[in-house]
Amino acid sequence: MDRYLARISTLLVEPSDGTPAVCKVFSAKPTIERELLVGKLFGLAKISPAGTVAEEFVNELIEEVKNGLYAANGKKRSFGGPTAAGLDEIFSSVLQQANSVVARFFEFAHSGIDLGQSSILLGNIRQQQLTIVTVGNITGFLIHYRASRDYQTVTITEPNPTATVNPIRLFTQTISGTVGPLDYLFFCTENVLDYLSQHTIQSTITGSSGADSIRQLKHALMRAKPKTTAAAVIVNLVLQRPAATAPPNLQSFSYTATAAKDSMKVLDQTQHKTNRLLSPHLMPDRKNFFNWIGETRRRFLERAKRFTLKSTKTLPEKPPDEAATPVVPPRPAAWRSSAVAPQRLYRSFIQPLNRIIQSPRTKNIFGAITAALHKVWRSYRQLPAKRQLIILGCVVVAILLGYNLTSLSARRAKNAREKAFATVLTQVELLRNAADEATVYQNENGARQRLNEALQAIQQLPEPYADHPTVVRDRRELTARLNELRHETVITDPLQLANFKNLDDQAKSPPVLVRINDRLYTQNTKTKNLLMLNLTSRTIAAVQPPNVPIASLTTGVGVKTTALLLDADSRVLLLETGDRLRPIPLTLPNGKITSITVFRDRLYLLSAPSGSIFRSDAIGGGYGNPRPWLTDPSADLRTAVDIAVDGDVYVLRSDGIVLKLNQGKLADFSLNAIDPMLAGPTKIKTSENSDFLYLLDPPTKRLVVVTKTGALVQQYRADLFDQLKDFIVDESNKTVYLLNGTQIFGIAMKHL
Repeated sequence: MDRYLARISTLLVEPSDGTPAVCKVFSAKPTIERELLVGKLFGLAKISPAGTVAEEFVNELIEEVKNGLYAANGKKRSFGGPTAAGLDEIFSSVLQQANSVVARFFEFAHSGIDLGQSSILLGNIRQQQLTIVTVGNITGFLIHYRASRDYQTVTITEPNPTATVNPIRLFTQTISGTVGPLDYLFFCTENVLDYLSQHTIQSTITGSSGADSIRQLKHALMRAKPKTTAAAVIVNLVLQRPAATAPPNLQSFSYTATAAKDSMKVLDQTQHKTNRLLSPHLMPDRKNFFNWIGETRRRFLERAKRFTLKSTKTLPEKPPDEAATPVVPPRPAAWRSSAVAPQRLYRSFIQPLNRIIQSPRTKNIFGAITAALHKVWRSYRQLPAKRQLIILGCVVVAILLGYNLTSLSARRAKNAREKAFATVLTQVELLRNAADEATVYQNENGARQRLNEALQAIQQLPEPYADHPTVVRDRRELTARLNELRHETVITDPLQLANFKNLDDQAKSPPVLVRINDRLYTQNTKTKNLLMLNLTSRTIAAVQPPNVPIASLTTGVGVKTTALLLDADSRVLLLETGDRLRPIPLTLPNGKITSITVFRDRLYLLSAPSGSIFRSDAIGGGYGNPRPWLTDPSADLRTAVDIAVDGDVYVLRSDGIVLKLNQGKLADFSLNAIDPMLAGPTKIKTSENSDFLYLLDPPTKRLVVVTKTGALVQQYRADLFDQLKDFIVDESNKTVYLLNGTQIFGIAMKHL
């Protein structure tokens, strides 16, 4: 059996000036077992005029009702014992005791409290059963969920200014009903509706979570500056332990029972149509049934007209008169094609259909059916009139019964979907609460995991619920919260500094971007020329080094005022200030070099095919012979893609793992969970003076920043980053330059 717990939110706004009334909004906090046994108590009391006596009256009334419901009745009944009728009796006995307390208070206190200007609401909700009692100017709404349309607001109770209040019998009539798992209840003092419309209340409650809706309503009331105290209560249900095979039970307020109990005939008449809509019946209204038949007939005729050709009249021929006959210009081709469209339709659809209808076999079948119907009709007409009426009545009842059974099964399926929908919303709420708890304990990985599970649950909802206000709100809030935990910065319009296609529309660039002073360099692999961007003047140019043929560049690194470039012919080239390029004599080790970097005049070379790292010391104007640097055989570098050095060596693998090496051996290091995971990183960069590692992940269009202990710091992402190849970090100016295809973008770093 499903177990629903009530979630109650309260609102209280004091006037900005003047003397406020004594007003309290309360909600009991019983244990889950006690709430499932006798329900959860809530209420609202606004007593005028304000004073010590009024405050004592409110406190004594609230304590009496709480003690009467929980201390007395709650301990006398076993779990699951009270029925809906028993709960009404329990709450009625509690109200009778409260009446006695109120009577004694007025008898001995001789207070000046004006109950005619006061407002009191007491309510008790257990599972889906609700019982309330009101005194004075209290307005209550049921905001009922409908899957096919928006929420529907139904008035439960309204202020009755002409009613007299008897202090001896303050609480006399109760209102009982049931609440659906997706419904909301809203109770407020009369002055709330002076500043907030019914539509505003409905859209705010259904469009935001409980705390957010209360906050928005409170801000709206505070901006309106009410002259008297305003108070409200919001109630909705939370599925505490959903059952997979539980039968659907989506009900509405029983207005008929309420009116019979409380003599509210006017309310029963005004809400009759809503009651018929929300409550399933076996026999529908005749008017609805015949309206359905008429609507079905109208739709059938409209569809039939689409295949009916319009008849055209043939004009009589005129005698030929060449002199009087004007020259008619040829018709446009488009007009001719549209004119013959009906003829094509006739030839392709109507003619074959006519042939089928006029075929002898079809005529025989229709003839047999027509003869059988005539025979049945003649037999029916020969029966006595009384028997004809009986048969006609049976046919009508069979049609009505079939229609109702079909609609009843549809309603049951709808209620089952709504129950499943309520279960998903409850799971999302539980996961969001678990994420908040993980955040409190600084467990960001756990929080991200819970939020991702909640988003996956929402994405699995069927299509009709995708645009539900609660789903849209939850999806928006979960995504925003997840982005915060992901430390993700989405750049909608990154600054483009250059596009080398303006020099050559066939240009293509390698995954190489280096910097010398205020210039950025890459290459046009079509012409093998270098491409340059001057950051100061924002000008671009193609550089053709004299007498130095270059193959396609594979990797490169900036070294102070120069840059080292490695081309596809395994040559190391030195690019100097003034766009001068010269080869460096260097005997590379056997095996393809994947990446190079420089640290303190030492050149480090990564060879992924051989799983090795080599180091070469600076000698004169070049570097000496590379020597093996890696001494740890357990370091797996076969899928390595890039290398960075700051004293320690960091090796990035294509599976997103970063290895840390110290003096040729593996050191303890691991990246914390990055959400989403790295899909195919290609570049890693850092420096001796930096506290961060920068990882480029082209498949997810982002640049990831982590600390050198592996903690996630920031993620920069943009939809325009669709061909990320390389980047340059300038921490002194808090800027990153990214090579995207043949474009260079500049983005500001927010983590510094």
